[in-house]
Amino acid sequence: SEYHIPLKLLTAYGVQPLETLRFEDKETRQPYLIKGLHMYGFFRKDGTLYKIYRPFNKNAKFLTVKPHIHGADQLTYEKPYLVICSSMKDMLALCALNFTNIEVIAPESESTTISAKNIAALKTKYKAICTLFDNDTAGMKAMNLYMETYNLGYAHIKFEKDLAECLKTHGLVSCRELVQPVIQKALTKSLKLGK
Repeated sequence: SEYHIPLKLLTAYGVQPLETLRFEDKETRQPYLIKGLHMYGFFRKDGTLYKIYRPFNKNAKFLTVKPHIHGADQLTYEKPYLVICSSMKDMLALCALNFTNIEVIAPESESTTISAKNIAALKTKYKAICTLFDNDTAGMKAMNLYMETYNLGYAHIKFEKDLAECLKTHGLVSCRELVQPVIQKALTKSLKLGK
């Protein structure tokens, strides 16, 4: 793919193409059937569908079926660091860079903040946690919110719109070289800010 995200990584994180989608309107109980190309389901490890992604639908790219933190099912808690990305796409891009000492999650949407209860639980499992959100006003606002609220450093990728674009533009090796020191600096800041 243009984002250098291998199929095995998509499979590991429960991203699968969908041919059709059947659902019922909550209020009218009217059944609906959506067919078409370029429709993907995000599934939990138990097979539960929690989100639908339609990249070419301008009005509703994402349909949330059930709230879920992307990547939560894949956490092993065996690595010392956790990075919170802004989206599934950036989370998968970071995974594709194959850092051996970090795990990755993303909130269900860029405008959703992970709860204090969840952050507190994650802080007991990792040596340090940082955020890595988009290089725009909304991303900076979100990273500052996590820093002020939860004492988490942030990795600001200044040279592209987001991590996925960095990977697409610079390729695996160069992107990894560009991103690694930025993430390390953010994790070091988190350690200094304290748990």
